[in-house]
Amino acid sequence: MKQIPIIYENEEILIINKPAGIAVQGGKDIAHPLDKELAIQVGYPIFLVHRLDRDTAGLMIVAKSPLYAAQWTKIIGGRLVQKEYTAITIGSLKNNSSNPLPNALLLLLVVSIIFSSISLNHFLS
Repeated sequence: MKQIPIIYENEEILIINKPAGIAVQGGKDIAHPLDKELAIQVGYPIFLVHRLDRDTAGLMIVAKSPLYAAQWTKIIGGRLVQKEYTAITIGSLKNNSSNPLPNALLLLLVVSIIFSSISLNHFLS
């Protein structure tokens, strides 16, 4: 597995750029979940603060301890963080309630997380 890009780090958290196609947590038929692979990469246990779907790429916060994970989960759950989603599509979108995205490949490229006045949405390469 390729290295998971670390965008920001301090004593409490890591902000990573999760690639699409990687499951965040293990389960049936998941050999290399992000939580286990990242812990191997950094050399210590990490604790998930939130999740992104397997097919979604974007920024994720992971904590360096259970205490920090609880604090950051509360921050995100308390809506003190604004999440922005940017999608790029290839093809044409049609308004069809039974199949809202026919003939389109929807790629969720960026999940930007803004903390107070610190914006991290321009750190993606």
